[in-house]
Amino acid sequence: MVTPMDADTSATALQHPQEAYIAAPQLKSPAVGVEIDDGLALFLINDDLQIYSQNRPARRLVCEGVVHGDRFMTSSTIFNARLQGWIRCRKRRGEDPELRLALRPIGRQTLHASITVLSSPSPELKNLISVVIMDHSKMLSHNISSLKRLCGLTPSEAVILQLLCEGNDAVAISRKLGIAKTTARSHLQRLFAKTGTTRQLELVHLAFNFAPEIEFRNR
Repeated sequence: MVTPMDADTSATALQHPQEAYIAAPQLKSPAVGVEIDDGLALFLINDDLQIYSQNRPARRLVCEGVVHGDRFMTSSTIFNARLQGWIRCRKRRGEDPELRLALRPIGRQTLHASITVLSSPSPELKNLISVVIMDHSKMLSHNISSLKRLCGLTPSEAVILQLLCEGNDAVAISRKLGIAKTTARSHLQRLFAKTGTTRQLELVHLAFNFAPEIEFRNR
């Protein structure tokens, strides 16, 4: 019998190993009892789709009806069919390629799933499948909230960072917020200074790839 793993797996442990993430310097832990939904839902399942473990965002998807029951079945029949076909193909060929799927629940925005087989020397964990479902809007909001707390961003700067990540430049931001272009550019300069970035592209990359669960201490 497999003992369920710790449900509160950190966000960085859920990411694809080839991707690079930026560590947060000396981020304080959230208050006890506060549930953080960082947009990364993790399910550990077996070939029969039995769920062995799930984190808090995953449990929220279950409560919302996106994932059903003790077996990993979603509200999308297309997603379910492709996942089961991948499992059958993996068992027949003995290969463990990564599967990436879009999950389109009715009434909400598209989610993205990354599905891989765990590599573990433990016989209890061998061949378990990791299903990570990503809500990019929640991930971005969570990251900006963490940057705001860590870097001391003002509410206005956080709003401008959100708009910047949505593809707006300084001119578009000034128009949407009803402020002067020079004011928008001044906010951007302060964002660069507070986050240690120098360009808009670098700032957006930081916001999308920020990993606040990693503590980084200055040497």
